[in-house]
Amino acid sequence: MHAKVIWTERQAIVSSANISSNGLPEEEEGAGGLIEAGLMVTDAGQLVQIAAWFDRQYKAAKRISATDLRKAREARLVKVWGKPRVRRSFIEALEDNAAQEFKQQKISFALWTDYTSQAENGEARRHFRESAETLEETLKIDRRDFRRLDWFSNWPELPADTFLISCRIKGRTFTDIYHCRTFNTKKAWPIIADGEKTSITYVLGSRDDGFGYRLSARDRRVLKSAAQDLWRKAKGSADGRLLRLEDAVPILLRHAKKSASR
Repeated sequence: MHAKVIWTERQAIVSSANISSNGLPEEEEGAGGLIEAGLMVTDAGQLVQIAAWFDRQYKAAKRISATDLRKAREARLVKVWGKPRVRRSFIEALEDNAAQEFKQQKISFALWTDYTSQAENGEARRHFRESAETLEETLKIDRRDFRRLDWFSNWPELPADTFLISCRIKGRTFTDIYHCRTFNTKKAWPIIADGEKTSITYVLGSRDDGFGYRLSARDRRVLKSAAQDLWRKAKGSADGRLLRLEDAVPILLRHAKKSASR
């Protein structure tokens, strides 16, 4: 039996059941035909032994890092969606009418006009060197993974725990397109750059953010074609705007159809 243990000071359960709607249904019909077995423990002496066992497991356990969470997310996508080893094109996934698939993820567009300055980049690097312990605790990331960090400046409105398709708009098109992911906590860190107060928001860079799709050459052409429409639809300022994927889909599919007909 692949046992799970649930412990309190008054009783414990040792069972094959997962703590889920399938494993421990509130109603019998929710069991879906699964058969689980387990024991309830109420003996005080045995409860003390189970508590000691829990303490030993906790002390021996490895701290969960952002990398671990990313790998778990990727494994979950494979299990739920059967995601192939070669990732699908982002636009192709939208064209496949994969509405349910995208409902399981938080994806937004971050549209911006100017790069962070040299001074802001320098202050961001100094900040994560000098505030390593605080960053580890707040972002739940191991300092060995700091090299994977990227950041936006003066943009505290960025949504938490969200994949961002980041695009720099210049003229009537996008010149830089990449993806990244914000952390679970919505936190902007104050810095001083070029003698002015500003802030930085850390994100995980493209290589390590767990995004389940690739931005193909065609995807980039569609995004560039849709740049003006996406910018007008997005909300924000003249420097940066945000647009949720569900609000961008009609625009993207319209431009994808034009691209296919050429």
